[in-house]
Amino acid sequence: MATYTPSGGSAYAFSLLVDPPTRQTAQTVNERLIPGSNTAVLDVIGKAVTKIRGAAKFASYASLKTFEGAVGTNGSLVYSEEPAGVAVLFVSLERTRVTPQDIHLANVEFWVTS
Repeated sequence: MATYTPSGGSAYAFSLLVDPPTRQTAQTVNERLIPGSNTAVLDVIGKAVTKIRGAAKFASYASLKTFEGAVGTNGSLVYSEEPAGVAVLFVSLERTRVTPQDIHLANVEFWVTS
């Protein structure tokens, strides 16, 4: 189980399946050569962002719709690897499957903000 709590809102419970555990941190860098020399200059362009991606399971369509409304909000994500919670931006939700029992599976992405 996992919970996402938007700032100033109530906690939303869902199942977060992080298998394999996808966690990516990247820094954007630009490299340029000074003409006529062997010297390279590196420019740091973007801030490093840690992204947490996984599959989420929602117990009903209403629960999925609630989460869709939370996309784009800042909040706190609590799950097995971060039991104390981590500050995140909820970036995306893409539904991938619906079962006859009204179970909805989706890919979710959170960006760590602290």
